[in-house]
Amino acid sequence: MRILAFDLDGTCLHDHFEISPRNRQALKDAAEMGIILLPATGRNFQSAPACIMEMPEIRYVMTANGASIYDKDQKKVIYRDLIPNEKARLAQKILDEYSIYTEYYIDGHAYAKKDAFMERFAGFEAPKEIVEKFIQQVRFIEDFHELLHDAQICPEKVNMVPVPENIYEQLQQRLEGLGGLEVTSSFPQNMEYNSITATKGNTLKAFAEKLGVTPDEVMALGDGGNDTGMLRYAGYSFAMRNGTDEVKTAAKYIAEDCEKDGLGKAVEHYVLGK
Repeated sequence: MRILAFDLDGTCLHDHFEISPRNRQALKDAAEMGIILLPATGRNFQSAPACIMEMPEIRYVMTANGASIYDKDQKKVIYRDLIPNEKARLAQKILDEYSIYTEYYIDGHAYAKKDAFMERFAGFEAPKEIVEKFIQQVRFIEDFHELLHDAQICPEKVNMVPVPENIYEQLQQRLEGLGGLEVTSSFPQNMEYNSITATKGNTLKAFAEKLGVTPDEVMALGDGGNDTGMLRYAGYSFAMRNGTDEVKTAAKYIAEDCEKDGLGKAVEHYVLGK
């Protein structure tokens, strides 16, 4: 094994913010064997949790469903696959017809409309300090069209939540109908889209090939729809027991539930030989 790629929320982290001692130790032991650790998240770079970013064993971080890989030691982007500006503007015209909280991920940051953000998190059941941290991470803007038009920005990802069930399929079909967009979900009522080639699977493949690593030398773990490409690519692929049916179909093996340290147990058994 030369690369260990793993999703964060629902796979590695407990309650979205903490890594358990068992998961932490398993990753540390794998790194000491010379295995490259690659967190692969739908989050933007700035919202990657401190418990992951502060691990000295982790150098590379895949973000925004594979739109970017950051080298946090060198403080630079080493891989990028963005949504073309023209395509982003066409998609935003569709989103204008719906009242859905929307975030744009651009250069590692999240952009949102302040009123929509405050309304979205007004009833958020989380400690005050966590909500305040979210607020500090977001860059507030007045209009997405203005952002896209004036700066000719190419987003990493666009994230929407909650998307009502009665319009979910319709909205997904309309966005996919534009061509060139990959529409996925990380959790119920979430919808997000990237460049059609910016998937965790494609980006993991590009990263491995750059290092001369074959799929049989890659282990990957995930729980959501945006993890399926990564699991299909890796020679050793694990869906978490708490994962979706879609991700379980894509994986070769089933790992224990995230809250029961399924990642740590899988790494211990298949990588560390315990």
